Amino acid sequence: MITTLILTILLLYIYYSYKTKKQIIEKFEKDIKELNEIIEKYQIQMHETKNQFLVVSTMIKNEESKTKKYINNIVKNEFEPNEAIQFQIRNIPLNSLKSLVHNKIKKANENNINVDVFIDKSAKNFDFSKFTINDEYDFTRIIGVFFDNAIEECTEKKFYNISFSLTMKNDYLSLELSNPINSAIDKNKIFEKGFTTKENGHGYGLVLVKQILDKNKKFKHDISIFEDCLIQRVNIKRQK
Repeated sequence: MITTLILTILLLYIYYSYKTKKQIIEKFEKDIKELNEIIEKYQIQMHETKNQFLVVSTMIKNEESKTKKYINNIVKNEFEPNEAIQFQIRNIPLNSLKSLVHNKIKKANENNINVDVFIDKSAKNFDFSKFTINDEYDFTRIIGVFFDNAIEECTEKKFYNISFSLTMKNDYLSLELSNPINSAIDKNKIFEKGFTTKENGHGYGLVLVKQILDKNKKFKHDISIFEDCLIQRVNIKRQK
């Protein structure tokens, strides 16, 4: 009888100890998940804010401007215009996009990555005046993320070439960016939270792009994989 009672007490003690520990672990895991979501939110904001600061800095022509120096200090940007790059991208019709692309090509070159550039002359005539400032902002954010991901992928995996093109197809301006990959990718999962092709990445930028595309229907996005290259396209229809 005493043995049975002791055994019952022992089992109850083990049960409630386990239950308490399980509750503590579950609460801890819940807190960690919530913390990671908060961190992810600010990672996304930081990811695109830096790109927008770089765009603004590049658009300020006065190199001695206090505003330009202040922005460059924030993003640690040592920007110097590159005449060869400026000539390559001269037909980009949007100044903010031109500034962003210039900066990204320069960054790629500094990491020993060549960027093949093709810009259709007719692209220069694409009229952005019918679009809002928010459309312009969204467009540069999307392209900034694609360039950053391509550069990081190439730098990490020792690839040395990115292709960038801007063409006119009927009423559509089509921007295409491609980079080599050495891992199998399910293109249907590319915008899922946490997706990334980079070993140390978290896919924050792609989450941002997904949010923009869901909200702004003026942009049509397409992904394809061809001969170990990830190809991303963004199409914008001319507004009448």
